[in-house]
Amino acid sequence: MSIPGAKQGFRLVSPWLCSVLWTLFCLGSGYLNVLPVRAAEYVITPSITLRETYDDSVYLEDTDDFEHRISPALSLDATTETAAWQATCAWDILEYQRQDELDSVQQTYGLSGTLSPSTLLQLNLSGRYAYDYTFASTLEESGVVAERSRRRSTTVAPGSTIVLTPRNTLELSYQFNKTEYDLEDYDDYVVHGPNLTLSHDLKNERTRFLCVLGGNWTNFDQNDQDVRQRTYRAQVGVDHQWTETLQVTLTAGAGYTESKFSRTELVFVPPGSVTTTTETVKEDQTTFILDGSLSWRLEPITFSVGVNRDIAPSIYGEVMTSDRISANLGYRLAEEVQFTLGTAYYRSETGGLVEDAKWLSY
Repeated sequence: MSIPGAKQGFRLVSPWLCSVLWTLFCLGSGYLNVLPVRAAEYVITPSITLRETYDDSVYLEDTDDFEHRISPALSLDATTETAAWQATCAWDILEYQRQDELDSVQQTYGLSGTLSPSTLLQLNLSGRYAYDYTFASTLEESGVVAERSRRRSTTVAPGSTIVLTPRNTLELSYQFNKTEYDLEDYDDYVVHGPNLTLSHDLKNERTRFLCVLGGNWTNFDQNDQDVRQRTYRAQVGVDHQWTETLQVTLTAGAGYTESKFSRTELVFVPPGSVTTTTETVKEDQTTFILDGSLSWRLEPITFSVGVNRDIAPSIYGEVMTSDRISANLGYRLAEEVQFTLGTAYYRSETGGLVEDAKWLSY
């Protein structure tokens, strides 16, 4: 079996990301060496998944084919009394029976860890590098159908959890993401996303109130203009364990987007010449945002529903507002056999700064 693009994928792993993550964990390990803790426990877990699929509309085109998928993966876990980390590597190797030009290899590499210097403080760090295709990623993330093109996405997310009192917890996090496309029609972007979450547990030990503040600062790299969008969020909500088998989480609030971009126009200058002028345009927009979920677990049946409305970067060179409703039903026939059924509805649209786009998909 041929694996197109496999060698190129290995060379695209970001060396600076690996260096930074490795250095931070080495420093954390050095700190732990001075503490009286037991030796680390290591677990290596290899896995492989085989799947055969008949698709009567490959990439939503008027063509059908059989898809052969092999998905090998490897994870390495290490734990001590005060720290834990995990390294993962996963491949998705797809080959088609007749359409060899659609064969592909998608790769994902990850590293995450936690360090607990005390019972009141936990430090977190995660990193992820994905070398995949826009068709699969945009369809899964926002329901948007994009052309099949290579995408490189690098994410680094440090954070911390601080126990203020026995009932109050403060979570601080920051996410950096850089996404690049091979297709010139799609604009590369960089996102900086700080977030703060304050949670308060009630005395019944089943209800938690949440207050979330955060934002995304996105810069799009475009040839003809520079687009910068700042999104700020404020949400409040509740997480309630209704019964031993039923849990409900709901947060709602507002998102404010401030956009700044360049606009070039043609100007007619008498008696007969034409010139161009470029000006910086600022626009703002307020959007309602929502994040809710309901999960019900009763052996052998599991059922979950999710509702989400959020603002995120898109392939159109500007942020996109996406609404998503999803439902999943599972039935465990035996310890080794489980049947699942899932469905989702998406509604996504841009603000029209660069391009008007609206998608409805199921």
